[in-house]
Amino acid sequence: MKRTLAAIALTLAVPAAASAQDAPRIYANLNYEFVSLNSFDTGGFDLFGDSTESASGRLGVVVHRFVAIEGEYGQGLDNNADDGVAGYDNRFAGFVRPRLPITSAGRDTGAEVFLRLGYGSTSVDSSSVGGLDDLSGLAFGVGAQYAFGENDRFFLRADWTRYDFGELDNLITGDDLSASVFGVGGGVQF
Repeated sequence: MKRTLAAIALTLAVPAAASAQDAPRIYANLNYEFVSLNSFDTGGFDLFGDSTESASGRLGVVVHRFVAIEGEYGQGLDNNADDGVAGYDNRFAGFVRPRLPITSAGRDTGAEVFLRLGYGSTSVDSSSVGGLDDLSGLAFGVGAQYAFGENDRFFLRADWTRYDFGELDNLITGDDLSASVFGVGGGVQF
């Protein structure tokens, strides 16, 4: 009888422990970013002129050990078109984030690498160029993150994301446009 009760208790405890470990974790982070808006066929001509900075906030949830979903809002910090033909306003995007926790001796180290796959919409100030106000398209990127503190609650993160806006016929060259965003920041997991 004791063995039967022990077997039942073990049978119930293992899935409960596994589900607690795989429970969704919500996270939020702030990034400081460098943004460039490029034309593919003109040798990387940056329509923003010099490097443009932005700040972004992200809210996400780790739905599985290897998958997270996140949304982001980015706001341009120096929105002027004085040294280029466009100024950066803001960006909304959503991503699926396949992630690979880095382990050592079967234990998570707090470090991970990840991909970002999603869709984004960017608003720019383009008084001198028509048809460039709202850009949207697919986005992809890579990054790394390191968690620390009690229960890995805090983290540092760096990532690069490319937004592909496709071809805009009434732009200066009619070429495909893309934005490249490199960001560094930190966050907290709840």
